[in-house]
Amino acid sequence: MQSNLYVRPLVEATHNGDGSGLSNANCGGADGICDNTGNRVLDRAGNTPTGSATGLINNTTIHTDSLGAAGQVSRDAPLFGHANTATFGMSTDQGWTWYGVNSEIGNLDPTSRTVTGSGLTGMGPRIAAPFPVCSLRN
Repeated sequence: MQSNLYVRPLVEATHNGDGSGLSNANCGGADGICDNTGNRVLDRAGNTPTGSATGLINNTTIHTDSLGAAGQVSRDAPLFGHANTATFGMSTDQGWTWYGVNSEIGNLDPTSRTVTGSGLTGMGPRIAAPFPVCSLRN
């Protein structure tokens, strides 16, 4: 008889800066920051940020938990006068994944290629997939 059981957690966080594509000029002369189609950008409180926003600081988190088990039973016994091994087994693997994303507007320095944040977050949903994604493999 042989068996195996495992539990594996994984948390991966990514922090990076990008050009935003946002501009005051896209708002048609009105105050605020707009995207390249003229839609006004709002923070989580529903306010329109003002100032410059040439960059974004993106924070992405992926949390995955996985669980699996396997077992088998083997028996060596002759069958019709010949050597024979019979093996029976089963296994299961399951995983759950949660995604989170948040962006902060800021300014991109073209010389150093760094983004300085403004403290205004909400440029993306806090949870990109608010439901766990479950995969089963048996």
